[in-house]
Amino acid sequence: MKYEIVATDEIISSNTGLVLVNNIIETTKFKQNINDKKHLKVQSREISNKDIFMTYIGILAQGRTEFERADEYRNNKYFKHALDIGKSPSCSILRQRFNAIGDIENNLKDMKKLIDQTNVEILQNENVELTPCYKNYVPLDIDVTPMDNSGSKKEGVSYTYKEFEGFAPIMAYIGTEGYLMKCELREGKANGQCAKTVPFLRDTIELAKQTNNNPILIRTDCGHDCCDNVLVFTQKKVNFLMKKKNTVADKPEFYFNKAEKEGRKKETREGKERYLYSYEKIYVKKKMEQKKI
Repeated sequence: MKYEIVATDEIISSNTGLVLVNNIIETTKFKQNINDKKHLKVQSREISNKDIFMTYIGILAQGRTEFERADEYRNNKYFKHALDIGKSPSCSILRQRFNAIGDIENNLKDMKKLIDQTNVEILQNENVELTPCYKNYVPLDIDVTPMDNSGSKKEGVSYTYKEFEGFAPIMAYIGTEGYLMKCELREGKANGQCAKTVPFLRDTIELAKQTNNNPILIRTDCGHDCCDNVLVFTQKKVNFLMKKKNTVADKPEFYFNKAEKEGRKKETREGKERYLYSYEKIYVKKKMEQKKI
């Protein structure tokens, strides 16, 4: 088979999957809400908020983030039709509108609520299955995921615990499928237990409970082993597991000796012995320090 290679100065882009992206959003009230002044106070007669956001969603859906990409798709008929865009913005208009949204604090709060609620609506869809990890417990995995932005001058970039310059966003995924439940961009210097952690956990649990009727099982690591977090888990009535950090003091021999003395012996076969052992960690918090969650 012969191939013909042709050089061109045209911009070649792939828009595969955008129809599916739009179909998913159509199952929610996102488009109606984004044009409602109750949710977003920045409005324009020229280009609707729906067209602004659907343009950027289309850019993100293809793994790109730059506002300049808007000019690339502005005259792309398929892009506009697939995402139900009436009038496409230029890159400068797209940037100006998002900057205008960010300039008003209430807008940011309203947008976060709208995005969270839209995500819940998507996960509530009958075609979305949240598979339990054990019996009927649906996992909610929470962890900080440092991003390497070394050499960047972006606001918020600082030294992370992974020993590089970047951000330290916290992520929450639900179900064994790993659907994104909530995320929050944070400064790189923010550790696992910063001032925003407790509010994030509280809001995430509330959102997770709206997605299904099964009990939630939070899975996280020792970076969140804190009385404040445990207080949230207990008051919100969710079960949780924390991965213990391997330290020099916690050698396997220590637990083997404890299991041999206090555990339950079980012979699996001749010449092989197995011990079952568990321990409970007690969290103590002064009554005067407890806050209503």
